[in-house]
Amino acid sequence: MNTTSGGTPRRPPNPKLAHARSSWYRYYAGYSAEFVRGVLDHLQLPAGSTVLDPWNGSGTTTAAASEAGHNVLGFDANPALVIVARGRHVDQGTAPSLSALTNDMLRHAKDMVVTAIDLEPEPLEAWFDVSTACRLRALEQAIQLTLVDDGGPLPVRVRGLSGISTLAAFFYVALFEVTRSFVTSFRTTNPTWIKSATSAARVGGTWDELDVVFREAVARLSRAAGPLHSDLSSTLEVASSLRLPTEGATVEATVTSPPYCTRIDYIVATLPELAVLGYGQPQAIRDLRHGMVGTPTIWTKATAHDQAWGEGVAGFLEKVGAHPSRASASYYWKYFHQYFQSMWLSMAEIRRVSKPGAPLVMVVQDSYYKEVHVDLPAMLQQMAINMGWTLVERVDYLTPVTKAAINPGSRKYRTTFSAVESV
Repeated sequence: MNTTSGGTPRRPPNPKLAHARSSWYRYYAGYSAEFVRGVLDHLQLPAGSTVLDPWNGSGTTTAAASEAGHNVLGFDANPALVIVARGRHVDQGTAPSLSALTNDMLRHAKDMVVTAIDLEPEPLEAWFDVSTACRLRALEQAIQLTLVDDGGPLPVRVRGLSGISTLAAFFYVALFEVTRSFVTSFRTTNPTWIKSATSAARVGGTWDELDVVFREAVARLSRAAGPLHSDLSSTLEVASSLRLPTEGATVEATVTSPPYCTRIDYIVATLPELAVLGYGQPQAIRDLRHGMVGTPTIWTKATAHDQAWGEGVAGFLEKVGAHPSRASASYYWKYFHQYFQSMWLSMAEIRRVSKPGAPLVMVVQDSYYKEVHVDLPAMLQQMAINMGWTLVERVDYLTPVTKAAINPGSRKYRTTFSAVESV
């Protein structure tokens, strides 16, 4: 299977030739649309097949599959990313209306009197001064006033996503870009982590500045809109891979990349976007973190591992539990146990909703805990086989540099930081 013609799933061989939707939103975790198209071509699915991604992220699988003429099911536990995935499905036929809608939203927003008490605490004040946070909130409320069903300017955290159309989601993504563009000073060397501000360090932006950036974001995103098939169905919802809201034996193919076993906190990575949606209370953020597979927070009760997970998982957990480093036998063992338990339950759900013979294509990368190899491709492959799948094909790609090199403590245990990404 040569799905990328010399590249890797996450990095196509010639970025200049990448489809417009490939640059839809700058999200750390994700493979390329070119990879998905290559997989779909390789699978030779009949037109109108149902394609699932239970960890849909920013929606690369569902957008590419929809463009290829398939019905799509995309689920993610992060509501901000579900908004991004929905916005990605806006049809290019809306392009002539976008400029007028942008003008209308900005006019409504500037006419609003939004105060800090409209959302208390206002989560945007983690990075912005009060005036700028109020301007951003006014723009968010203007999107609702223009494109979301009536019911008052409730934050999406309260309202839910049911009334957020692909067009409304498109403008939310533009607002995400505005917010993200002003918080660059709070990014760290780790691309998945963002700091909060002290009161003295909060940033500000005038209406003129926000106006320019919002219009630029709408223009850039509109160029990434492509032709979609209106006669096909697309379901893009907030849901956990542990409980897919789909009937059994309905999916013809699953193309996905589960969270890697590397303690990346995908909720913290999208805190600015979540703040736009009204998420800021510690308990609300904690609940979202607990809902993510691979979360660094511990939410399950530690029990003996299931032998059905395979010998690779059993051997790895034993090495972690016996490792002399601090917290290996406590926190880290619980983290890895929780991860594999979540993956087992998620793969059981994928199997439940898949038709007999439906392919499961997964992009998985290995890693290390200290000097202990986390051969995740082999472990999940064994899980799948133990669950009843048959391995048809596997392709490995060398990734020369990984984010593990960011942590200087890693150099105590090893000197190379390459990884193998497997399909």
